[in-house]
Amino acid sequence: MKSQVYAFLGELQFRCQRIEFQMRHLVDRDASESEIAGKSSGKSGERGNSFAVLKQAFLDMIYGPKVEKNAEVGERNRARRSKSLDAFVSKRNYLSHYFAFEFDLADHDSCRKALTRLKKIQKVIEKTESDLVADRENLQQSRKNLTQILNPSDFLAVLEERVVQFNSNREVALFLSSLGFTDAEILVIVDILLSYEKGSWIVSSSFGQRLSRRIPGFKFDHHQVNSQGKLFEMLASRKYIELISENSGNQKFRVLFKV
Repeated sequence: MKSQVYAFLGELQFRCQRIEFQMRHLVDRDASESEIAGKSSGKSGERGNSFAVLKQAFLDMIYGPKVEKNAEVGERNRARRSKSLDAFVSKRNYLSHYFAFEFDLADHDSCRKALTRLKKIQKVIEKTESDLVADRENLQQSRKNLTQILNPSDFLAVLEERVVQFNSNREVALFLSSLGFTDAEILVIVDILLSYEKGSWIVSSSFGQRLSRRIPGFKFDHHQVNSQGKLFEMLASRKYIELISENSGNQKFRVLFKV
């Protein structure tokens, strides 16, 4: 059983090192791209080796203004992610500096308790690995959105052209931005709404279907509104759209809207 403990301990320590390596790789890549773009932050050379400094740079990259447009949402997500990283580094330090002092592995009971402890730590490490995958995907999506809108002035011109049809200039875009939607998401949402014939009542589910096709994997719960219905209610409260509900038979109701 002692050999099981050694193998399990070695595996978990290796996975901890991989997590830190991947975080540093992402931060280094982000710093290099910023320098190429002429926006050097100076962090690459000043970062040092401590995990605390790495965590700060990592969170700045993942939840910075170029990724998270809504400051309040960004701070809330950052605090949650910071807490999970603190839990990870606490377990990593325990494995490296305290585990051997708590378990001498001299008998079956010590080995059994050691394996139980390692299994609990494994769950924290697995969560950190999963979170890191999500962080990487979010960062890649953000970069993809930026590359799709190569020229910010072009994006604003297209957005202006669509939003002006609401007779509110950039007001709708600013409102959607305040709810945590990215620039690319705002452009798609406005574009879909204005693709409908003005003054015609539309079944609201068609909006969601179009949105899913335009932005695969889109989820409302990543924003300050957690459903399409809530978004439509807020748009209606601002007089951007009108809403009605009607009986569609069998005591079922459907929501319609018009721009």
